[in-house]
Amino acid sequence: MISYQVGKHVVRVSNANGRWAVIVDDAALSKWYVNQAEAWAAGVQEADRLDRQQVAAVEVGGIVGEL
Repeated sequence: MISYQVGKHVVRVSNANGRWAVIVDDAALSKWYVNQAEAWAAGVQEADRLDRQQVAAVEVGGIVGEL
C-alpha cells in the first residue's frame, strides 16, 4: 500500500491481483483501477471533492472561508 498526503486528506492505493484500489481517509472508493496512475488520480479527485464540499458547507453556514 502506498500513501499520499493530498491537502488535508490521506490517499492510499493498493494492488491486489492486478486491480488497484483507493482509500481516501477511511473511505474506500467503490471502483477498481487498472493501474496505479489511474488509482492515484481518482484519489486526488476525491480528496479535492471533499475539500470543496467542506468549503461549501462552511459558506452555507454563513461563514465564508475554509475550515
